[in-house]
Amino acid sequence: KKFSAQPEIHFLSFSVDPEYDTPSILKEYGSKFGANFNQWIFLTGDKHEIYSLARHNFHLTTEDEGESILHSTKFILIDAKGTIRGYYDYEDTTAISKLTTDVNALLDEIRDK
Repeated sequence: KKFSAQPEIHFLSFSVDPEYDTPSILKEYGSKFGANFNQWIFLTGDKHEIYSLARHNFHLTTEDEGESILHSTKFILIDAKGTIRGYYDYEDTTAISKLTTDVNALLDEIRDK
């Protein structure tokens, strides 16, 4: 909610159980958390593609090859160029403060262009 007034900020949540998580189930989940669906997108799709994206692009681990992705307590900050700027544990208040600082720095970069 802290960045809800910032249209440049978007949130993506990927299903870790795409065989169960249909678009309607994800919408219900987002509604439960008060998601602004113009800013927070919930994605599902082919399990292999999602897991490959998580492993190879976001560098998230799995229990074993072919097993479920571990539910992470991390936010990943990605800039407009697709560069990962940081990982932040949402259970750690210091990490969330750093995330807020880093998001504000990215917003400043956008505004300075």
